[in-house]
Amino acid sequence: MAIASTLLLVSIAIERFRKIRYPLKERLSATAVKGLCIGSLVGAAVLSWPAPIIWGLGTVETGIPGFQGKRCFTEDRFQNYNTNYQGIYNACLILFYFIVSATLMPRKHKTKNCPQMTTLQKCIEYLIHDAAKPGVNSDARKVKHLMCLKAHEKMSHRDDYRYDVEQQLPLPEFFRNYKDKLPLLVIVTAGFCGETKNDEYPYNEIIRLHKSCSQLRVIGKFSSHDGAKQEFLSIPVDSSFGKPKLMLELLAKKDLPVHVRYASSSNGEIKPAVLACIKGVDILLMKTYVEDFIQGNCLQQGVLSPDPSLVALCANISVSIITGYANKPQDKFHAKLRSMEAFVDHNIKFYEGCLEITKFNSDSMTTGTGNPIPRDLLPFYSMQSSEKTDTPPILIPRQKSKSFQDETIDMHEPPPYIGPDQKFPEFVQKTSSMPTESGVYMTVLEEDVYMTVPEEDSVYSVIEEDNKNGKSSKNMKCITEPIASDSDDYNSSNNSWSGGFSKSFVSEKSVHDIQEILKTLNLTKYCKTFKKNLIDGTVLQELDEQSLKKDFKFMHVEAVRLMKYVRAGHIPK
Repeated sequence: MAIASTLLLVSIAIERFRKIRYPLKERLSATAVKGLCIGSLVGAAVLSWPAPIIWGLGTVETGIPGFQGKRCFTEDRFQNYNTNYQGIYNACLILFYFIVSATLMPRKHKTKNCPQMTTLQKCIEYLIHDAAKPGVNSDARKVKHLMCLKAHEKMSHRDDYRYDVEQQLPLPEFFRNYKDKLPLLVIVTAGFCGETKNDEYPYNEIIRLHKSCSQLRVIGKFSSHDGAKQEFLSIPVDSSFGKPKLMLELLAKKDLPVHVRYASSSNGEIKPAVLACIKGVDILLMKTYVEDFIQGNCLQQGVLSPDPSLVALCANISVSIITGYANKPQDKFHAKLRSMEAFVDHNIKFYEGCLEITKFNSDSMTTGTGNPIPRDLLPFYSMQSSEKTDTPPILIPRQKSKSFQDETIDMHEPPPYIGPDQKFPEFVQKTSSMPTESGVYMTVLEEDVYMTVPEEDSVYSVIEEDNKNGKSSKNMKCITEPIASDSDDYNSSNNSWSGGFSKSFVSEKSVHDIQEILKTLNLTKYCKTFKKNLIDGTVLQELDEQSLKKDFKFMHVEAVRLMKYVRAGHIPK
């Protein structure tokens, strides 16, 4: 037992040593631990086999006639053999010690001669190990990240290359001068830690800039917001990544500005923080614009990284062009550039711009992609101050109509008021040639007539065309938005809708759509009851507060909240 205990203690000591010396390596599995415990017992039995087998009470001569002594030695039955059992045991034990020593000595020698880790490698190893601990917040991780950036400055290979610091240029100016001369190998002479990965490049980072790219995006704003800061969205129109998005079809069929709402049936590539802000919220798409980027790859220890990098045109980042090696002939530098070119052509797939939907406000410095906000993007909002003014927003000129063949209609002027007894002018709608693929990002509020309404946040409102088949597409959530308040068309005394061109907000909703509305209004506990009773939009608009409280056990405030949405589309802010 003493030998077994010793072996177990040695195993524990080895495991603790490995955990301290190599903190990122895998720990011993449960099977390995069981093997060590059983192996220690078996090994102890093997090492102590002479004690229970050979050793025992042996007879010895005492020199006294007729009297024999006893001692703990080799038993009498083994003394008649010429085999030296003790010598065999000692030989096996020495051989075992020799094998163990021969195995450990080379590893010890190798450990002594292994190269010392660089400052950056130590920092990264510590960061990965420490970030996995519970309770480490994002601020602490960012501090550790800045420590890594400082370590990166010390171990940079800038002395291996030749460049002129006096010729450094900010990225916007570099893009204007050299966008047609790419690819180029550059070094970051003025680093910056931005809000995104596209505008966060440390000092002395070496980047191979492959080519420039321009991405078409659309700017949108939330139709309602609380607080002084107006929030905006920047949405990619299309990219070579994945299937074509609905936004491309939407812009081909609709005139901007147009109201849309996010189709919650598919999340696409939207960050959770942005997704939480746009669910169930009307978004006014105002205009399209173009953002420029530079595609490239960073160098790590002189080797091109297989992960592509998207470089935003951040004015805080300056670069200088690398013209060659500092202590090597120019032929080797050109050979290095050719090898990089071949590697990129065969292994790297670049994306045409930023694939994410980003959010920013009137005080932000970038659109969320790393690029600065263009001056003419939001002409009616001051980007320097978040104070509200009494000046109404400038009406955005509507684009040329794609929906009507009557080109004599001036789309910049609102149509005359149409009374309840008058009919709408008939327009012939063009048949679109766009493919009818289901989209994943936005659902448009179908429109035929635009009217100005005295709302603070929505300059334009939309009247929905009647859905003849009453169905919605697979990935879209149809939305009805009547242009009227509940006081105009809803008679609360008899729970009926008056004449006119407006309907309730739920008249065309399916049972599934009503379930989504209940979740949006924090009425999830009534979803099962509504689904069991097949409550769709047509049935729901026939109910009132009293029937909700009596039949479905609604609280008064819950009934008011639901009926406010049914009559006016009101969602609590």
